[in-house]
Amino acid sequence: MRLNLDLLEGEREKAVVRVASYQQLFKFYYGKRAKIKQFQPSDLMLRKTFINAQRQCSKKMKPSWDSPYMISQSRGRGRYTLNTMEGKEIP
Repeated sequence: MRLNLDLLEGEREKAVVRVASYQQLFKFYYGKRAKIKQFQPSDLMLRKTFINAQRQCSKKMKPSWDSPYMISQSRGRGRYTLNTMEGKEIP
């Protein structure tokens, strides 16, 4: 019985190593293909709208993007502070 448990632990460790090597390979190939876009202040962008109202009307007819906004500052890692076209900051 003890021998079976030791063999099971060895197989589990092999599986962990296989998964880690697969993830590393996948990360390498994804990194080669991915094109990360960095936005600069004064670039224009659209903001995704999130519908919070419950069933007021069909979601299909509502726009999925808000009007253009201007980036006022970049906070790193894809976070930006947005301003309206009139210069008011968006919370």
